[in-house]
Amino acid sequence: MLSLTPTNILSAGEGVVKYWDLVAGKLSRTLHNFNKTVTCLSDAGERGILVGSIDGHVKAFDTSTPNWDVKFGWKFGSGVLSCGVSPDFKHLVVGLNSGLLTVRTRKNINDNVSATTATSNNLKFKSDKSHGFARFMRGSDFKGEGEHHIIDEKVNHKKLRSFERDLNGFRWSDALNSALIDGLDTEATITCLEELKKKGKVRIALANRDETSLEPLLTWCLKFIDDPRNVGIIADYVICILEMYDEVISRKPVLEELVLNLQKRVEIELKKAQDSERIIGMLELLSA
Repeated sequence: MLSLTPTNILSAGEGVVKYWDLVAGKLSRTLHNFNKTVTCLSDAGERGILVGSIDGHVKAFDTSTPNWDVKFGWKFGSGVLSCGVSPDFKHLVVGLNSGLLTVRTRKNINDNVSATTATSNNLKFKSDKSHGFARFMRGSDFKGEGEHHIIDEKVNHKKLRSFERDLNGFRWSDALNSALIDGLDTEATITCLEELKKKGKVRIALANRDETSLEPLLTWCLKFIDDPRNVGIIADYVICILEMYDEVISRKPVLEELVLNLQKRVEIELKKAQDSERIIGMLELLSA
């Protein structure tokens, strides 16, 4: 619905546009110019009104003529959801249901004259060259009309990290090793651990390991167990390690020491959590 004046409005339904006189309380005019549903109405002032339809047409109706004749029309590649014109009537903006926003610009007369003069000079210069070369170079200097806007959108593909390439290649053990290398940020390591867990490949990634390959994982778990956000994922991997390599850990002093230190760190964190619960209880009693 669009209000043209305080006493006149336009309404659209299906493929019909109706003009109503509120003072007289009656329908004054009906426009049947669209095959599909009309989706938008826009006031272009003295130039008339713009009407867009789901069939991809935008038509400009001249309200100064007795029959509201169609003065201009445009066809777009997909359905029109909205349309409008700039205050200087130079730019037509149309939103399409494909997600595109189309802007068409009316060319100035001076621009047309300049373009015509430049084209004449180019033709005069090229007349000295052979006809074969002229045919070969035809269209090379075309930069598009004034109403055309060419958008060159280049997609920058982000370079994958080592563990991401291993995950994409179904190399689960290599992905885990790549996620534990020095210098990699904690978020990236956790992302890899969670992705392996999500795919159900934790035990496969931990299979066939020895002291050298288990030590980096246990060291990382010991380093970041203090963060409550990491407790869940670390617990999943440590449980799998204890179940799969209990005998190996008991024979390797380095691994046994890491597991004992991890146990002590967990006990410390549990005590902190219990103390926090007690403090919360005291505060609740004081604030009651």
